[in-house]
Amino acid sequence: LARVNGWAAFAAFMALTAVDWDSTIVRYNLAPWNQGEIDVDKDLDMSDKVLPLLYANMDKVERQMAQHRTNRVRWVEHLDLAQFRTELNAKRSRFIQRVETQHLQESSWADRRTASGLKALVAYTTP
Repeated sequence: LARVNGWAAFAAFMALTAVDWDSTIVRYNLAPWNQGEIDVDKDLDMSDKVLPLLYANMDKVERQMAQHRTNRVRWVEHLDLAQFRTELNAKRSRFIQRVETQHLQESSWADRRTASGLKALVAYTTP
């Protein structure tokens, strides 16, 4: 029983590692039905894989910030879209620099997918 359950737990953990959790969390937070107060600061703490999602949904990020600005108690740092965009652009610049200086052995499928997603957006070429 322990051996079978051990293998089942191992298989479950291996299956969970195949999920891109950062993108899944950001998609959930930016879902149109999710009107709760989302911690927009955590979006910047996520991996680089979420950059295309954030750039494509800046209007939703702005709505979440506007909702936070109406609160009496402020528990998020980013309440200004310009400041958020500045930090997002800095994160994008670091990502682009890292990807452009990578050797073939250092590159990954996730980085290539993120870079192609950024190139598809106009925001990739504008600072």
